Amino acid sequence: HRYLTIEQARYGSRLNVRLRIAPEVLQVVLPFLVLQPLVENAVRHGLAKKPGGGMLTITAEDNGNEALISVEDDGVGMDPDRLDDIKDAHQTGAHVGIGNINDRMRTVFGAEYALVVETAPNAGTKVILKVPKFARNVLPNLNLGTQLTDEPMTNEQPVIRA
Repeated sequence: HRYLTIEQARYGSRLNVRLRIAPEVLQVVLPFLVLQPLVENAVRHGLAKKPGGGMLTITAEDNGNEALISVEDDGVGMDPDRLDDIKDAHQTGAHVGIGNINDRMRTVFGAEYALVVETAPNAGTKVILKVPKFARNVLPNLNLGTQLTDEPMTNEQPVIRA
């Protein structure tokens, strides 16, 4: 939320954000700095390059013993053939974010928790994380502070208003 507040000041009405968070997944624990780099990629590589900006949608939904979390933009997208290069490029120092996140998700939760990326040129990008609701040795940070907004969380709540 804090990152998006900064980006809203930077991009103004060119950045529209929608949060769709199911209450039953609010307690799901993600490894540190998994979500923020995906949001940053969507803003900087997807929407910032799109004339007029666009919509960023962050969704977290219940899926039985797992939560499905997605970060989706309607930005410029990219050629899907580049995805294999990007997922491993962090080992050479390029595209650190997505490759690092993919490795950490697989290390913490297992190989079946790799990222899924859907994209095409001029069609935006959607990154999907599958996260177990409960995982051995994955504990919440109980020092999270206070809620960032005074509004109650709903299934669909705009985070930032232009």
